[in-house]
Amino acid sequence: YPPHFLEGMLVMSAALVVAFYALYTALGLSLPGQRGSVGASSPLVAYSTLPVLGAIMRYLQLSFQNEGVEYPEKLLFKDPGLLLAGLAWLAMMVAVFY
Repeated sequence: YPPHFLEGMLVMSAALVVAFYALYTALGLSLPGQRGSVGASSPLVAYSTLPVLGAIMRYLQLSFQNEGVEYPEKLLFKDPGLLLAGLAWLAMMVAVFY
């Protein structure tokens, strides 16, 4: 595939991830016959979309700069922006659910 096509698919996939994560955290739908909800149960969870958006944008920036994105698990602990976004997301989840 041409590089421009792959870059476009990467951006589109990233946008869909952020959009569906935001929907998941904002809606908190209950299905008939189920106890609990499919999405998040607390309205404060919707704010966790911000660090997720930051992490996705930082990963896109690094991927367009070819900064070693072949190993995202190593990049998570090497890049301060991704690490900060991950820790912010984790802190929000702990604060909301515990």
